[in-house]
Amino acid sequence: MSEFETIGVALRSLAAMAMAGAFAVVAYALAVRLIREGTALLRLCAAIVLGMWVPTILFHFLIGFGQFRLPTALATLGCLLAVTRRWITPVDVLGRQWASDLASFHEARNQLLSTGWRRAAFGVLLILALHALLRALLLPPLGGDALTYHGVKAAMWVQHGNPDVLRAPGGSGSMLLLPGGSEVFHAWILLPLVLGLLLFGWRSRG
Repeated sequence: MSEFETIGVALRSLAAMAMAGAFAVVAYALAVRLIREGTALLRLCAAIVLGMWVPTILFHFLIGFGQFRLPTALATLGCLLAVTRRWITPVDVLGRQWASDLASFHEARNQLLSTGWRRAAFGVLLILALHALLRALLLPPLGGDALTYHGVKAAMWVQHGNPDVLRAPGGSGSMLLLPGGSEVFHAWILLPLVLGLLLFGWRSRG
């Protein structure tokens, strides 16, 4: 791997982290605006749901104009952050609410782990959850649907930047009429990393 390729991978990794952070901030800001008087747990649940809605809506907006490209996505996310800061939830309000919610979660954690058997049960559940997460992250997508449709669709969106993909004989063309589902999140992951870390991983195995 050349020095130029290493720099490219580093820049794309930074872009991926910036995008993930932007989506998280926007989702939490919207949750604070919508559920300011609710509990910390309710705001967390709302932020998780909005954290799926915002990328989905933004994806369909960009892909509809044929502009699902990394520079365009970063610029749009930057504008979305500015709008969030100016008109949805100011930074100072967001910071105070985050500190309050964090204190609530720390208190809940102390109550949850107040006894030895609770800590042991939590440790077992955490190990099982980490095992499932790492398995999903490390294993390649080997499912038939992923190899023939979901993964291919996301990769072609990233490659072409527009929704005009999967033109093929039979019923494949009808997929153009369907909105993106889970493939949207695959496409967001591939957008900054597909030409960097993934190629590096393939070359390392070659």
